[in-house]
Amino acid sequence: MLDKIRQLMSQGARRGADWDGVAAWAEAASLVFKRARGGDGFAVEGSLGEDYVPWRLEWGPSKRFYFDSNELRIRAELGLPDELQMLVMSRALMRRLESETFHTLTDSLKTYADDSAPEEMRWMAMFHHLEPAALGPLRTHFGALAAVPSSVAAWLKGPLGEQLLRYVAGGPIGPNEPLELMVNRGRLTLRTALAEPVPAVLDAWLAMFAAGVQGLPQAIKALSAPSRGA
Repeated sequence: MLDKIRQLMSQGARRGADWDGVAAWAEAASLVFKRARGGDGFAVEGSLGEDYVPWRLEWGPSKRFYFDSNELRIRAELGLPDELQMLVMSRALMRRLESETFHTLTDSLKTYADDSAPEEMRWMAMFHHLEPAALGPLRTHFGALAAVPSSVAAWLKGPLGEQLLRYVAGGPIGPNEPLELMVNRGRLTLRTALAEPVPAVLDAWLAMFAAGVQGLPQAIKALSAPSRGA
């Protein structure tokens, strides 16, 4: 009973939040700020680069069971080739999902195709993992997999890899934060756990997302290259 009361009080506090700091940050950067219906989060919309690629940032209750706090999501519809399917994860998060995937596969009542499991878990059983040697200096902190390993290897050699190394070095976002970058169905999505949204941290995650977008042309070129990372 006490837990239920605390949960209701917490929900009430979230609904009462006005996110003035985030709204001011968005306005200063000429971004569009929108409070979520129900008051438990918000969305921010903007564009990237000279091509003004539209993106959407959302913060609120997690849509993934493996995040223990609220979730930050950034995504952009980019019209990428359907065969470009890539996933980069922080190493600790990937190990957790690999364990969950193993238990799902060995459960006689479930399969990896179970629609209740996140797509990331199904990919664990389907796609090629990038070998540590191909990850280079990122291998201690990150793992990667893809339908075509050469594509994610090329992706990590560009601006995204450089930004991930800055992430490891610390700053507004520390090296122990869970991180997921996924390319699927023509879009790029970044997910991470984020208990409280702070403008400096939002800026840092947007920089990570922008680096991911910048490196996608090299990943597309590598789709037809020989696979050396499996």
